[in-house]
Amino acid sequence: MAFIFDKMFTAVKDLAGEEAVAAAEAEAASKDAKETDASENADSACFYMGVDNQEAHVTCDVLNVRQTPSTDKPRVGQLHRGATICVTGVCDDWLAINLQGQTCYVCGKYTDFSAPKATVTASALNIRKKPTTESDKIGSLPNGTTINVIGQEKGWVKILHGKNIGYVSAEYLKFD
Repeated sequence: MAFIFDKMFTAVKDLAGEEAVAAAEAEAASKDAKETDASENADSACFYMGVDNQEAHVTCDVLNVRQTPSTDKPRVGQLHRGATICVTGVCDDWLAINLQGQTCYVCGKYTDFSAPKATVTASALNIRKKPTTESDKIGSLPNGTTINVIGQEKGWVKILHGKNIGYVSAEYLKFD
């Protein structure tokens, strides 16, 4: 899975000499693009959750791509409406994406990304620290609970339980 680069991604070059003028012109031309960053910067210690290379698409006209999940850092480029992205993680309101072999960040609310969902079918489903029945139990989910799936591993589903990663058996889930 990769980006569609043809007219979908615009790189921002180093701001030196003539390139600074071009960057200033691009910044003025993309005045509305500032609105496509999160309204608040992510904390320097945001909660990061990895996901298994899920495809998503840009839903706004121009979406800024950043080096870190913060509007305080420079843009590395912009993606345009309809661009396909490969989401590798979530950091609060930001999505980690793979861009030409590098991890970059975009504001998730301007994409169609959503974690896959599943519903618990067992009367109670144990949440484990690791994907094995021998692992410590860190919680349980009642029947009918809908969960966000962030990964799968050998018959187990990776989920977010509070601020911890946990695993539940896929055998007791109905996938939406």
